[in-house]
Amino acid sequence: MLELLKKSSMEQSKALKNKEISAVELTKASLERIKAIDEKLGAFNSLTEEIALDTAKKVDEKIAKGEDLPLLAGVPLALKDNMNLIGSKTTASSKILENFVSPYNATATQKLLNNLIPIVGKANLDEFAMGSSNENSAFKKVHNPWDLNKVPGGSSGGSHSGGSTSYAITVADAENGSATASRKSASKGTTITVTATPDKGYELDTLKVTDKNGDKVKLTEKNGKYTFTMPASAVTVKATFTKTAENPFTDVNDDAYYKDAVIWAVENGITTGTGDGKFSPDATCTRAQSVTFLFRAIGKLVDSKAEFSDVLTDSYYANAVAWAVENGVTNGIGDGLFGPNNSCTRAQIVTFLFRAYQGK
Repeated sequence: MLELLKKSSMEQSKALKNKEISAVELTKASLERIKAIDEKLGAFNSLTEEIALDTAKKVDEKIAKGEDLPLLAGVPLALKDNMNLIGSKTTASSKILENFVSPYNATATQKLLNNLIPIVGKANLDEFAMGSSNENSAFKKVHNPWDLNKVPGGSSGGSHSGGSTSYAITVADAENGSATASRKSASKGTTITVTATPDKGYELDTLKVTDKNGDKVKLTEKNGKYTFTMPASAVTVKATFTKTAENPFTDVNDDAYYKDAVIWAVENGITTGTGDGKFSPDATCTRAQSVTFLFRAIGKLVDSKAEFSDVLTDSYYANAVAWAVENGVTNGIGDGLFGPNNSCTRAQIVTFLFRAYQGK
């Protein structure tokens, strides 16, 4: 039954018309829910059980007869306690009107009754609706249902707090880091922010949000912050963290733009640096080094040999040069020479890259 109370008014209306539940059952469930939680929320000044159940019975009778019903007939509603409802107190949350009993229905109230809306109670408000936090009721403060330490806003805080349908947000425990959500529960359509914080030496690997059925909820990332829109369901947030790749070089600063590229190159066997724990980021590359980096990144061994007089068959770059020639990356510098120790310009390097990837 609680799951049905969490559904929208239109979904409840559909359930009533499909005879999945009766209006009396739905109204009783609403009243029981109010009694169970309103001591903490302070959302209601009074309940109007008899009036609500009489209306609900009329709805059930019409459904049984197959009669047409107004759109939201049978769907319970709370009425702000500054609107008259015959036979109930209308206090405007003021001691002045504490015992005032409505002698007539307000126009809006009468229209609700004409449309067979069960009015379950009178909702708390700032006294005479003068306020913006609902802390100014003469009877009790209204608390935010998502965080009891916060206000619900006003002046209609009771209507907001008592009528809210919130779903739990569970954040799973994680190793090597933690995740937090901006709320512990929220109603459908609320934007939730998720923060993932890795421990030192770790980084975020995966972050996902799933609904009660295990289906993924779309996450949006912007500037390192993750958000999702709350569905009509409880959700679970789960983050996993992986060890950050270590930087083996003393001359590659952690804030260097090329740090990740250097670590990637080391992890993929493209280079091991220049020795003594150094990468030498500002050194120029030779032609031999350039084609070797490419070969180790994307190349494959070839059967042919490069016919250059300055490329020895046992040199570290012999296979790379052979691959580069066979794949149209370079033809050397002329006169049977490759120029392995010649400096490689930025223009030459991007040309090598362009030709290599065209041939993939």
